[in-house]
Amino acid sequence: MVGLRQTPRHFCLKEMQLLLKVSSVNKSYREKQVLKNLDFTIEKGHAVGFVGPNGAGKSTTMNIITGYLQPSCGAVEIDGISQLTDMQAYKSKFGYLPEIPPLYVEMVVEDYLEFVFEAKKLKGSKSQEVLRVMDKLGITHVRGRLIKHLSKGYKQRIGFAQALLGNPPVLILDEPTIGLDPGQIIQVRNLLLELKKEHTILISSHILSEISEVCDEIIFIYEGEIMAFGKPEELIKQFFHRKVFEIVTENCKKSCIEEIRGILGVTDVSLYGRDAEEERYRVEYDGEQEIRNELFRILMRHGTKLYELKEIKDSLESVFLKLIQRQVP
Repeated sequence: MVGLRQTPRHFCLKEMQLLLKVSSVNKSYREKQVLKNLDFTIEKGHAVGFVGPNGAGKSTTMNIITGYLQPSCGAVEIDGISQLTDMQAYKSKFGYLPEIPPLYVEMVVEDYLEFVFEAKKLKGSKSQEVLRVMDKLGITHVRGRLIKHLSKGYKQRIGFAQALLGNPPVLILDEPTIGLDPGQIIQVRNLLLELKKEHTILISSHILSEISEVCDEIIFIYEGEIMAFGKPEELIKQFFHRKVFEIVTENCKKSCIEEIRGILGVTDVSLYGRDAEEERYRVEYDGEQEIRNELFRILMRHGTKLYELKEIKDSLESVFLKLIQRQVP
């Protein structure tokens, strides 16, 4: 792991307010260490994705942050309050939506939310607060229905509603889109974009395409260690200096491919797909100049039929795969 983990982001309190701080957190079960010196901070008003494959340590970290597990060593603070000094005050600072929402499906929606209000020992008007979160989540019209008769999308919204009771500054969400259909995923994505205007959000997921739509920054975790932490576009730029182009042609001559290979900065040209009429080539380029015009001129000069020429953008999935591949001996 030496040299791969990126320097954790510790922000200056004079410049911005930190809401979540994880300091040197380790967790071991018997002789197996599952978390290794986790260090990260999250700024107020940011949505941060906590990403890794199954077994990477995401759930263990979330359980420690929410107080369901104790770290073997290290500390967690929310809004300046530590788990170690005042757990009750600490828990009042966040709302938690686990992977499986903690719903009592035999209750009606409004009664369930009133029950959660009391269980959290919240202050103020119970009815007003329940109405507030139902309105915010768009579930007021199902307030009198049994939870078990609602769709999975509505159940997920009720899970969000219970997390929002008391208007905590931090929301901690574990796989909030798992098991939802594409339409429901879009609804949750739009909801998260709305919620992050008022809340700091930590989202655990292994679906990078969804995370990248919502989050300001991404934390990559693998085998209990933080491997990288930064804005999505910064991470892609950091790990991929090249550009990749896809060319779809017909009857591309060997001499044409050789001339493309001779372009300054081109590091590889490979055929990766062919059918009866089309050939697909991948051109990797590690330079600063725009070369699409030059590629076009070479293809035309050789009389090659060109169907498509486009740049393929690297993704967060590519970054994560590259990070993992570096760990394999």
